[in-house]
Amino acid sequence: MLRALILASVLALPASAEVYLTREEALKLAFPNASARAERQTSFSEAERAASGLPALLHWWRFEREGELLGYACIDDVLGKQQPITFLLATDPALKIRSIEILAYRESHGGEVRRADWRAQFAGKDPDSPLRIGRDVKNIAGATISCRNLTNGVRVRLDALRRAVASDTSRASSVPASAGVAGATRRCQLLMGTTLSITLDAVGDARSDACLQASFDEVRRLESLYSDWEPASELSLLNRCGACAVGPELEQLLGLALEVSAQSQGAFDASVGPLVLLWREARRTGVQPQSQACRNAAALIGWKAVELDREQHRARLARPGMALDLGGIGKGYALDRAAAILRARGFPRALLDFGGQLLALDAPAGRAGWPVEVRDPRGGSAPWFELELRGGSLSTTSDDQQSLEVGGRRFSHVLDPRSGAPVAGRLAACVIASEAARADAWSTALYVPGAETGLPLAERANLAARVLEGDGTAHESSSWQQRLRERP
Repeated sequence: MLRALILASVLALPASAEVYLTREEALKLAFPNASARAERQTSFSEAERAASGLPALLHWWRFEREGELLGYACIDDVLGKQQPITFLLATDPALKIRSIEILAYRESHGGEVRRADWRAQFAGKDPDSPLRIGRDVKNIAGATISCRNLTNGVRVRLDALRRAVASDTSRASSVPASAGVAGATRRCQLLMGTTLSITLDAVGDARSDACLQASFDEVRRLESLYSDWEPASELSLLNRCGACAVGPELEQLLGLALEVSAQSQGAFDASVGPLVLLWREARRTGVQPQSQACRNAAALIGWKAVELDREQHRARLARPGMALDLGGIGKGYALDRAAAILRARGFPRALLDFGGQLLALDAPAGRAGWPVEVRDPRGGSAPWFELELRGGSLSTTSDDQQSLEVGGRRFSHVLDPRSGAPVAGRLAACVIASEAARADAWSTALYVPGAETGLPLAERANLAARVLEGDGTAHESSSWQQRLRERP
């Protein structure tokens, strides 16, 4: 990562290096009209770094003009072929990229990434943009490594900046709702390794602030119960011991997970834990797991071997070495619990966005629903589809942003519990359901087998669903188009 000393002396750089901008010059170039700025440093845990490739520390700034937020910037290094490239990433208040600047380039070749036309391609991109080299960002012949690594560096730092801004408590975060509802109050916090944003169609005051904080606190409490990153969580205890008493939240969550597992014929399976751990280590080391190791992990998977005794409030993993992973349903469950607090405290007109999964309660005043656009995983500026969402949750499973790169190969982050391998040949699966937990689990359950096998199962479960196969063909359940057309 960048340190201030990197730019302090050109003598410390390789003979072929060029320094184009000092840190101060780059910051002033990014926000020439700023009247004030605040400097920040945000650190990320080992678990966050392993899961999302985040840097250990992000050095970033917040810019204002006469009290109005102008945007954010961060400066960091990304490895070129052998030497680091120092760059600045500047965004507007909504975290859409304003500009990319190259401060120092240290390689003998590939310096074309400093070209204004190449850097201009990033303008307008946001943390949800996939930023794929060759598709969203053009490559430059002779500078392939620099283009690829800088593009990946921008994508990762943009995600890190989003998390840093969400976790910054030095100032309240209240901005117009991303769903386009004027006068709404929005708050966001970093939870479960991503950003939870809650938008209320209500005036921001002490009462709404207290309700929002109670919702965030509930999600944080649930994370402490069923996160496998937390050694003291109930889920970690169950994975270690193989059998233990479970509290009401974990019991309810496991019961729903087992229900979806049965309905999806094992396409969704919370006992995929051994396989998740295997590929998590592969992400960390950059070494692809051996085929035998994948087979051994897959042999431990099987939802039917997860025993839940609701009378005794106990759970048991019948196979030694089994482990549960609730990543495919946990966020949705947390959304449902947070939404229950909003309703109970008198704020029923709300939209919750948890890392891309949406849960809409009642519609904003004077509207049929919360306007939602879903980005096309194939790229391009046009949305894949639009709808007005009310009284339901939309969950999308796609690997265009969360794919694994191991040993120079790209793999889906979604693992097939039946084969033990990453899913291939699928672009996205979307599900709309009344419960966020059910939508969360079912989007994975459809993504794994694809349209031919998965959609009949979704029909049986009375779900509105859409699957985008790898060849770009979209397949829908019978209720999908009706769900898009209807205006509640």
